[in-house]
Amino acid sequence: MLNIVKLGDPILKKHSVVVPDINDEVRALVAEMFETMERGKGVGLAAVQVGELLRLFVTKVPGDSPRVFINPDILETSIDEVTMEEGCLSIPGL
Repeated sequence: MLNIVKLGDPILKKHSVVVPDINDEVRALVAEMFETMERGKGVGLAAVQVGELLRLFVTKVPGDSPRVFINPDILETSIDEVTMEEGCLSIPGL
């Protein structure tokens, strides 16, 4: 299981870099991130939250399949708002 970086750690303010290649190292990181996220009872986890400055995150939302996002880009936004409970493994107890 990976260590989760907590709020206040300077790495959380740094920019992540593009994942240049999906190789065995990236696949191993993804597997460890899923394990860490599930043990922490989270639904999403970014690589920076485990100390890796890579543009990569994983999700496992109830009722959906596990998903991996590598080098994501926001293509559209919406003016619609949705109020939900926030949960972040880097901010325990909030």
